[in-house]
Amino acid sequence: MKKRILIWSTSVFCAFFVASCGPKSGEQQNGMGAAELNKIIDQMVKDEELEQSVADNIKNKLKAEEAVKINSMQLLQDIHSDRSLNMDKYLGKTLLIKDLLIHNISTVDQGGNYVKKVFAYPLDPKNNSIALSYNSDYGDYPVYTYKGSMLGIINDLGTEKPCFTFELNSPDQMKKINALEWESIEGNNFVYKVDILIKNFAKENIVYVVGGDPSNDMKANSIQINLTGAEIQK
Repeated sequence: MKKRILIWSTSVFCAFFVASCGPKSGEQQNGMGAAELNKIIDQMVKDEELEQSVADNIKNKLKAEEAVKINSMQLLQDIHSDRSLNMDKYLGKTLLIKDLLIHNISTVDQGGNYVKKVFAYPLDPKNNSIALSYNSDYGDYPVYTYKGSMLGIINDLGTEKPCFTFELNSPDQMKKINALEWESIEGNNFVYKVDILIKNFAKENIVYVVGGDPSNDMKANSIQINLTGAEIQK
């Protein structure tokens, strides 16, 4: 019982310590950065003062504090409006991509190593809209809803399918969305909205169609963003 109380109180203290003294926006405060804090956390685990699961959660929150935070729809809109200058703001950075609506999940065999591939739409929570390219003349096109509320469609930014895909290759990551237990979501009432952390966002992660004439050739349409090594933040 004492050990449980110690672990709980230490966890609260450590979370407060990271929040108050940890680096923000890539800057160090009180001369201590992420590497130093991670060493302290690792030592606390070694000394049995902190559970490993709690330590991992604190480390993830610390990484998220240092990341560039961007709404998933805003990321697409930036790339769409200027695929050079705006994209350059994100390349090589650690991004916390927010508000992704998970549409479906599949299991992929990578040489005997099975990973979960997640398909997601970017959500603009202010306008309750997702990015999706389709011909509005299709009268039988499905109506997308989230928590029973109809979603608006922002055309041309995305593709005819979910324009974000990311892989989960760790069981701990899969458990966060119950991906170990099922592979598909039935219907369009999305079950999970998640934020994901991605390191070293690269141009190779982005597929798009270039504007067709000199007046819009710096724009990018039908954007598809494919990510590996994503970590779900909860």
